[in-house]
Parts: sequence; structure tokens; C-alpha cells
Amino acid sequence: MCERIALLLSLACSLVACAPVETPAAPADPLRVSCTPVIGDDGVLAVRVVIENVSDDTLHIFDSQRMPYLLEENDDLLILYGVNSLDPNVDIFMVEIPTTQALPSGERLEDEVSLTPLRLGGHYSLPRERNPAVKRHGAVTVQCAVGWSYTPILPQQEEQSVHNLQQLLEWQHLSRAEAIQVQFP
Repeated sequence: MCERIALLLSLACSLVACAPVETPAAPADPLRVSCTPVIGDDGVLAVRVVIENVSDDTLHIFDSQRMPYLLEENDDLLILYGVNSLDPNVDIFMVEIPTTQALPSGERLEDEVSLTPLRLGGHYSLPRERNPAVKRHGAVTVQCAVGWSYTPILPQQEEQSVHNLQQLLEWQHLSRAEAIQVQFP
């Protein structure tokens, strides 16, 4: 009798172990970012960036005249509406904490980023317009990313929720678009 109970318990346990385990779905990205290569009537190579809040919440994205930044990542380009991490070999004295603007649910922003001339620059460098042009030829992969959060970053006169670079990088979520290819002459 004990052998039958043990066999039944063993069988029951093995059936439970084989049952599919439901894992919760990963939360959907609340910010949809898309990038499309465009060539203007004047032959200027650019990327059209569309940023859309597809969540039910108001999101906060950076509102800086210096953005987007154009960075090199390996041999690719990154169009970044956000704050890039700091090179650990670089010492900085001060860091701008950019303010944000609200992007309500269902709202979208569009921008066109010229790649001609290609001027690179990030959060810790001179404004892109003041950097020398970089030559690229042939096909190049371009990524687009947008930094955002559920809470705003207010001007310094108001109560500030982010006080330093570490807090800024922790505050920022990044949403990325599918990579695209652009063709430089």
C-alpha cells in the first residue's frame, strides 16, 4: 500500500514539474521611437525621428537645445536625445542637468537630424555645431535612442529631483528605435 502511494505521489510530482510555467510578459516600452533616413531636396542626408508616448502615463523627455547628440558607437552612429554615460578616464568639473518637457499619453514629437555635415558631440563636449565635421563614406548603421522618465526634472529655481550625474543616469530610461542603414556618399 505504501509503495502505491509513493508511486502515485511520484507520478503526481512529475506531472506538476512538466506543467508549463507562466512567466509574466515583459512590460511594453511606453515610448515608441522610430527613425527613417531621408534626403532633402538639397541632397542633405538626414534622419527623421518620431517619438511617441504609447503609454497611459505622461512621460518626461529631455528639453535641451543641445540635443540630440551624435555619438560614435563602434563603427555605428547613435542619435541620442538623452545623456550618454561618462568616459571613466575623463574628469569633469560641472555637468549640465537638463530639464524635461512633458509628453502626454498619445502625443508625439518629430525631428529631423542632419547628417551632412556630420558633426559629432555628446553631453560632455562642445555643442555639435562647434565641432569639426567628420567624413564617413558608404553604408553606416544608425541607432536612435530617447531618454525619459515618469518624473520631471525641473529648472534649478524649483525643487530639483536630480542633483548629480549619477542620479541623472539612474533617472533616465532609454527607448531605442530599430537600427537603420544610411548611405553616405
